[in-house]
Amino acid sequence: MAEIHNQTRTKRITITKTKEIRIKERKNEKEERSWGGSRRKDDEEEKKMEEEEEEEKEEEKDKKKVEQEVRSRQNEITKNHKY
Repeated sequence: MAEIHNQTRTKRITITKTKEIRIKERKNEKEERSWGGSRRKDDEEEKKMEEEEEEEKEEEKDKKKVEQEVRSRQNEITKNHKY
């Protein structure tokens, strides 16, 4: 008797879990379809991240340019230096 009760209980639990999963999937699909609030927030966050990445790339380029200038000046100094 207890075994039958446990089996029906586990069936109920699995059914409710699958229903919850389906509901979550439907909500996600609705959010993806609509260009509503959460989707816009995600887009804004993506834009901010892209802008930050671009700024970092520009900073790296500037650093490389400065390093090259320093190297070239050092090379000129060593070439012009008389022993």
